[in-house]
Amino acid sequence: MVKAKVNFHTIGDLEEGKEYVDYKVIRGDVINDYKLERTSIDVMDVTHYKPDLFKLGFTWTNDPNRSFSSDEVQDKEVIKEYEEGLIRIIRQENPNVAEIKPFDHTIRQ
Repeated sequence: MVKAKVNFHTIGDLEEGKEYVDYKVIRGDVINDYKLERTSIDVMDVTHYKPDLFKLGFTWTNDPNRSFSSDEVQDKEVIKEYEEGLIRIIRQENPNVAEIKPFDHTIRQ
């Protein structure tokens, strides 16, 4: 396990002895200031972990032949190449899967 810090919204008064961080939400010309409570949690180091597709319904993979920058994956043709490559790799690793829908949270379409 690895120690990590998370910040989360709280309701009510700030409590003595707890750590808080400043947080701003800007909408147009309105700025809302908040305090988020910070706490330490134990998280799993997933550097060498591969989720079981059949147990969890998702997995991730790595393409050792090609990498894409976040700027590149804004282009529709590059996104197509990227997703086709992911599908190919995942299909090689899981030949019995009927449908694969790639998802990458860094791609905004």
